[in-house]
Amino acid sequence: MATIRNHRGKWQAIVRRKGYPQQSKSFIAKTHAIKWARQVESYLDAGAVPTNTKLLDDTSVADLLVRYRDTVTIHKKGLSSENTRLNSFLRQPWAELKLSKVSAGTFSHYRDQRLLVVQPASVRRDLGLIRAIFETAIAEWDFPLTANPLINVKKPREPESRDRRLQAGEKELLLAAAEAHRESWFKFGIIPSHRDRNAPW
Repeated sequence: MATIRNHRGKWQAIVRRKGYPQQSKSFIAKTHAIKWARQVESYLDAGAVPTNTKLLDDTSVADLLVRYRDTVTIHKKGLSSENTRLNSFLRQPWAELKLSKVSAGTFSHYRDQRLLVVQPASVRRDLGLIRAIFETAIAEWDFPLTANPLINVKKPREPESRDRRLQAGEKELLLAAAEAHRESWFKFGIIPSHRDRNAPW
């Protein structure tokens, strides 16, 4: 049974299982710690968790970003914009973190800070790309991560589209403005083409 404890302002999950080294990770949210511990236990039950985590201690997020940029992004049609995004990631403080120290809280904090300066759509694209990088690291590059740290990070919601109807008097104002615009065209000798006959001017 995993141990979940409050440690230095964060929730630390500790998984102990005979025959495997102790696994531990800290999260901002208790629910994330519990979910991670359950995932680790399920991997242990299946015998899928590697006993050697030295690779995670020796590899930084920046190492993954550079490898993805140079081996995956280079083959994409939108490589220019993705290169720009990846290079901006490399300037983030979390890029220097070792993979063994990265958690959902790392990217939840990044999400919240980014939302202060860019639109939700941009943040969603950022998180989607980072998640894809970690998925590639796990599935194709054999990094012994027990789970993708982005799996518990919620993407910001897109603002709801507006469905606005004309208020009283607005229709008349619009028609008056269109009529004035049409009269100015004729005043200067500009006649709309045949295909524009149905236009308000």
